[in-house]
Amino acid sequence: MARRRMLRVGENTGGLETALQNVSYFYTRDVRESIQRLQTIIQPAMTLVLGALLGWVALSVIGPIYDLITKIKF
Repeated sequence: MARRRMLRVGENTGGLETALQNVSYFYTRDVRESIQRLQTIIQPAMTLVLGALLGWVALSVIGPIYDLITKIKF
């Protein structure tokens, strides 16, 4: 709403270029803030997913080895 009004004022006063630069700045700032918020959510989630994947791989390797060791009779 405010950005639309800013463009209208810039167009009416002959300062459309400045108004467009200001609107561009506001949109760029909004996008950066959105990306930052998304990163703060994704990073912990990816840590959990990769930790679970690593645990699954470790169990897939160690499980059969442990099973073989328990079946060997000394």
